[in-house]
Amino acid sequence: MHTQPTDERGAEVGRIVHVATGYARLMVTTVNTCAGPRAFAGLVSSYFQETTEKWKRRTDEEWKSELAKPWQPADVPWMKTLVAR
Repeated sequence: MHTQPTDERGAEVGRIVHVATGYARLMVTTVNTCAGPRAFAGLVSSYFQETTEKWKRRTDEEWKSELAKPWQPADVPWMKTLVAR
């Protein structure tokens, strides 16, 4: 998704931000409609993000291996209040 070759001082860091989607999750939301509140449920993709250093690029096979483990990678901080585990 993003490559950062150097830090703010120009020193080489080779940071790479990777993103991936995993297994589907159930999403439930409520909406106030003209007929009153209604609940809706459906499937949404899970989302994962990781930053590596020293130009380490993750392959699709590495992500698949991570998602096949009994535990999923940690959720990104901005999703912590949205996801119930």
